[in-house]
Amino acid sequence: MYKVGLPISKLQKEVEAEAQNDHLYLPLLLIVENTLAKTKVEQESPAALQLALDNFIEENGRLNPDTAKRYYTIGKILRKQKNYDASLRSHYEALDIRLKLYGNNPDTGKSYFQIGYAQFGKGDYESALQSFEKAFAIGQNLHGKIHPDVSCACSMIGVTKYHLKEYDSAMPMLQQALDISVALYGKGLPATATRYYWIAECQYAMQDYDSALESCQQALDIRLKLLGQESEETRKSYRQIELIRRRLKVCGSSPELATQTGPSSQQNV
Repeated sequence: MYKVGLPISKLQKEVEAEAQNDHLYLPLLLIVENTLAKTKVEQESPAALQLALDNFIEENGRLNPDTAKRYYTIGKILRKQKNYDASLRSHYEALDIRLKLYGNNPDTGKSYFQIGYAQFGKGDYESALQSFEKAFAIGQNLHGKIHPDVSCACSMIGVTKYHLKEYDSAMPMLQQALDISVALYGKGLPATATRYYWIAECQYAMQDYDSALESCQQALDIRLKLLGQESEETRKSYRQIELIRRRLKVCGSSPELATQTGPSSQQNV
């Protein structure tokens, strides 16, 4: 049994030792090695990533699916590093190749979604909204209304509209994202809790505090069950529910609230 939070490099050594005596540990060793390799790649400098890509293009050419995939992966890594401008450049390259090779297909939709994500990270919500809407349209055309890609795009449209203070049009998108998640997975995934969380944020902004409390409680219940008391996501729900509780007290309402208490500081959204 391995402790949660064990450094991945130390875990690799322990699993390697076990695998030498028991081949049943080999699949776990492969997962650990892949995770460690991914972590190392994500810590690479932009210059190192670009050099590796340039070498690949020199050998294989630009206009092929593997080059697009490499641009796409680099774009995701750079976004996680909060290097949004460089991330966008990589994603635009991937999108250009994919459009030329395929037109609108699932990979093209994913590129639009990641472009929106980087634009969202920069705080360019207007551009992000356009990108998410393109991803949403492609997803619906290819997959229909009930699909994970459609749910993700729908959710980010709602969240972006929330940041633009377009609450009335944000709510239907957030609700649609929730409905798709529940239809696909039920209420047993962290993503469903996230959908409830953002619905509560929007309802709070619209001063519908009773509904916001109900949505927040749904998110909290899921997170407590799946992630436990100490998870940062659970703490966010506690902070959110405390903020709603304060507002309800100011407004003179006293509905039944969560029985557990958590951090009382306001969530930074």
